[in-house]
Amino acid sequence: MPVATQWPLVGRRDELDRFTEALADPGCEALCIYGPSGVGKTRLGDECLDRAAASGRRVLRASGDGSAGEIPFGPVAHLMPADALAELGGDDVLNPVVLARLFDLARRALTPGAAETGAPVLLLDDAHRVDTLSLTMLDRLLAVGALFCVATVVSGQAVGETVTRWWRDERALRIDLAELDQLGVDALLHIALEGPLDGTAAAELWRASRGNVLALRELVLGAQSRRVLVRRDGVWRLDGPLGAPPRLRELVEMRVAALDPDRRAVLDLLALCQPIGLGQLEATVGFAALEDLEREGLILVRTDGRREAVRLGHPLHGEVLRAGLPALRRRSILLGQVATVESHGARRREDALRIATWRLEATGRADPELLLHAARLARYDHAFGRAARLARAALAAAPSAAAGLVLGESLYNLGEFAAAETALAAATDRAVTDDEVVRIATVRRRNLFRGCRREEEAVAVGRRATAQVSSAEAREELLAGEAEVLSMSGRPADALDLLDGLEAATPRLRVLAAIPRAAALAQVGRTAEALAATRQAAADHQALGDELAIASPGTHRVTELYALVQAGRLDEADERGRSWFAMASRARSPLGVIWVGLHLARCALARGQPVTALSWTERVTTALDASGLEGVRPAACAVAAVGLALLGDAAGSMARADEAESLAPGFGFLVPELPLGRAWALVAAGEIPTARARLLAAAAEAEAGGQVPTAAWLLHDAARLGAAAEAAPRLAALAGRTDSALVAARAGHTEALAAGDPERLATTADDFERLGALLLAAESAAASADEWRRHQEQRRAAALDVRAHDLAERCEGARTPGLVRARGVVPLTVREREVALLAAAGQTSRAIAEHLYLSVRTVDNHLGRVYDKLGVSSRAELAAALGHEQEPEQP
Repeated sequence: MPVATQWPLVGRRDELDRFTEALADPGCEALCIYGPSGVGKTRLGDECLDRAAASGRRVLRASGDGSAGEIPFGPVAHLMPADALAELGGDDVLNPVVLARLFDLARRALTPGAAETGAPVLLLDDAHRVDTLSLTMLDRLLAVGALFCVATVVSGQAVGETVTRWWRDERALRIDLAELDQLGVDALLHIALEGPLDGTAAAELWRASRGNVLALRELVLGAQSRRVLVRRDGVWRLDGPLGAPPRLRELVEMRVAALDPDRRAVLDLLALCQPIGLGQLEATVGFAALEDLEREGLILVRTDGRREAVRLGHPLHGEVLRAGLPALRRRSILLGQVATVESHGARRREDALRIATWRLEATGRADPELLLHAARLARYDHAFGRAARLARAALAAAPSAAAGLVLGESLYNLGEFAAAETALAAATDRAVTDDEVVRIATVRRRNLFRGCRREEEAVAVGRRATAQVSSAEAREELLAGEAEVLSMSGRPADALDLLDGLEAATPRLRVLAAIPRAAALAQVGRTAEALAATRQAAADHQALGDELAIASPGTHRVTELYALVQAGRLDEADERGRSWFAMASRARSPLGVIWVGLHLARCALARGQPVTALSWTERVTTALDASGLEGVRPAACAVAAVGLALLGDAAGSMARADEAESLAPGFGFLVPELPLGRAWALVAAGEIPTARARLLAAAAEAEAGGQVPTAAWLLHDAARLGAAAEAAPRLAALAGRTDSALVAARAGHTEALAAGDPERLATTADDFERLGALLLAAESAAASADEWRRHQEQRRAAALDVRAHDLAERCEGARTPGLVRARGVVPLTVREREVALLAAAGQTSRAIAEHLYLSVRTVDNHLGRVYDKLGVSSRAELAAALGHEQEPEQP
């Protein structure tokens, strides 16, 4: 099983370099490594010893151990000859003569041998626990250059004055070691586990460990032993809650066991009710006790608005402390904190949520109105799990449409679609007012359409609600919801027509209408309007404040990301999308992870990054498995099929294309892109004419549906496979219907390919590179080089060759027919390239003839010309010349 006994050292290169410099400095006697428990001080010290040993130094180890505290010179006794302490009496330890003799013996024992390059290096672990006599001896040995010491100290612990004097008097270098950042944790886990983690697992391990290496290691080992952390398809994933394993619980319990009752009471209170105001705790236990807890890293004090709030120093401490609290003690703490907050008027917005949660946890019940109010607050804060728990409790106490709405909407956002439908159906039966009818119908329709994929039922819910309400405002809100269904179904023109008839007089209606409007505008290629609409909707949504039955604010981010990709603003899309994906992961929002991850995968394909695209689809698939948002799965499979094809994995690409086609089509606005997966799988298998025909047919369907940027993508891919003459006029027409710079670049490239215009091809390479579409830029540069070569402009051709190569090098190993090029004087024609690719893949002339509907003789003639152009004489040499292998690498 991966995970070695000793984990690799990650993120400490600077510290190791400073040790090397200190060891080489004649004026430096020691390195002092300070840091909190579990941060990796000893591991860094071990690595320092390895470096010292590699340089020819003798290395030694000593450790401060409470069990050796009664023994004079216990931690360093092994540095002296075996009989040096044999006759040492109880009174002799303070005898200067005896100490001088021991010092002399130790110095002699440490004298470097003939093969050693300098004084020995000692790792003194937990120096804060070493007795004064041992530190005095080490201090003298350091002073005469008999030893170099690497000392580790737990931050906040009282340490001997001797150690402090080393770095204070500039005799030693001090390093303050912090926990790893999230990037360091990801790198460490990747190496220790010998493979990547999916986004959810990485985020959970970071959240639970906060970069503490000891905690991280115990979490991983515990999760593996319980089969919670498992490896599937080469990726580590979580199959359940992480939790604190027994060994880690014991470490935390040992750390808090020695605390006095007042300090332990502070930690217990924080474990159940954090954050707590600093003033309250100071009035309870005094400032000195809090100062001690902070110094030991057990609590953190942070500014929270206009007050200072206290939290536990580490998330795992709370889990362990809560698990160890008896039921009556837990009840007493929770109800006591309720009384405290209520005595101060419960004025803060979150107070109602906290009081309801504490009462429910302490007694199993609370006032129904308070529970409902708290559930709404939790939903507004996107704490959907807590909102669902509180709403269920409110329903149990007093069934109502309002509580059912909060429950249903929370379950939808958690990806529990079937449970959400049950809750919303029950709430529908309890709805009385127009407001209740509309809001429940809005969420229920969204859940049925997006989550359950029961489109007919979703439409029926909206129609029944429309017949039931009486106000014009209520009917308009329901029409906005219908437009959302039309837009998501891939009918953007119908959605826009419906929205154009809405007045949207209220702020809420403006936000509700903007959500489908922005998505529909992006589909038809009015990307500037789409971006303006979704950004304005995000601002209006924020100003709107707390509202139920309205899409999450994250919806606007997803739409903006989609519109950026459609517009061709790929670098901006990638940068923003990565930030939003991190936010969704931290918030544990499965829907956010799925939608943002999918559009990041689409963006990666457009950028020519197949490895990155596959990485995003893996994360999306993991989230899909947990949430069941099946409407996105076909699109994720299609993206993966393209990515695998670009990496030369024909079998893997075909399997993912088969999977995409075996599923229900999914959301309509993504359906026009699905043929890309099958087409590129065919390209990887060498069946370029079939792929080309599929792309042209799919583009016609997308054009008919008004999906302009998608139609342009399909047509352009067909052009890249040899259909430039047919695709050029259609792409030019599409470019006239959109403001997308990417569509314009696609049209320009296709026209240049059809005309064989080297200048225009070089210009489109510039256009694509500026947009971030590096693979397309590489192909454009390659095509330009070929055309210049046909014009006998060898210097220009060579310059474009170099540029094409440099661009392709940034495309993660992507292989396309447009990059399969002759290195000779005359480039390959489209037909010669098709024949060459099939022959390089190992197909016989007869098989190639059947694929391309040619005679065997014609195939052999094409191959003869290809051999002449490339200077090869066999299929094996042909494969090498084209940059292919007989068995493509698995990505």
